[in-house]
Amino acid sequence: MPIDLSIAAVMADVLNRRGFLTHDDFSLGDDNAFGGYICSEEATLRAAGYNGGPLQSWSTSFRIPLAFTYGVWDSEDSPTTELLDAYTLATNLQLEESGLVARDLPRLLLGLKFQCLCGNITNVDPTTIPFRDRHLGIHQIPATCTCGRIMTTAIDVHLLFKGFP
Repeated sequence: MPIDLSIAAVMADVLNRRGFLTHDDFSLGDDNAFGGYICSEEATLRAAGYNGGPLQSWSTSFRIPLAFTYGVWDSEDSPTTELLDAYTLATNLQLEESGLVARDLPRLLLGLKFQCLCGNITNVDPTTIPFRDRHLGIHQIPATCTCGRIMTTAIDVHLLFKGFP
């Protein structure tokens, strides 16, 4: 089944800006078949605005057995395996283990999600993180809730683009 053009446009934008997509970003089909499926839809992604190199499938399953994902990358601008592994860990609720720092988030199109004791959920855009904190691990960034409480630990990351459920 072809990718809907509205979804393909978001995917093309993410590929152009970040250089890779994961099944966790866009849950289309079976996770282990995601890379092959997206590669077979490269013409659709190009029609939707993708302007990078040929797409190539990849997986972190052989490197990170308990937190893995499948995806595709721009073969002419591919990220390092370390970055893919860190992204995979962060998007699988392993923020500290990911080794990511705040300055990594914009390139990965990720923000941080906090939950306050009052129950509020706050999504923090990485561009709003103070410069003095950008060297900190993503598990060490504080945020302030609308109720005024300081939240000291992010509970998750959130996508800075509208993915597909």
